[in-house]
Amino acid sequence: MKKAVGNLGVTLILLAAMSFPTPICLIDANGNVTSNLSPFMDAAKHDFRLRPNSCAVDRGMTIPQVRTDIRGVLRPQGPAYDIGAFENKKLRAPKGLKIK
Repeated sequence: MKKAVGNLGVTLILLAAMSFPTPICLIDANGNVTSNLSPFMDAAKHDFRLRPNSCAVDRGMTIPQVRTDIRGVLRPQGPAYDIGAFENKKLRAPKGLKIK
């Protein structure tokens, strides 16, 4: 078992991100994305942030005039914009974090 040494909060976030089931993403000829899983964290509670493994992550259209999401997070965080109002923040390990 690997042990993370460093910022415990970052470790917990990374473990939480890994706990989401893997979606099946389908893209039709028109570019519409569908999935067997909801792309949202908790739509029933009006939490429309994207799950870390959502099919909507990095599948959006680049609109140069839209540089940030609804919270002010810079777009894109990955290779492409995310679909929707929320850009999924990419997690980066802090400098000095070591895995033993």
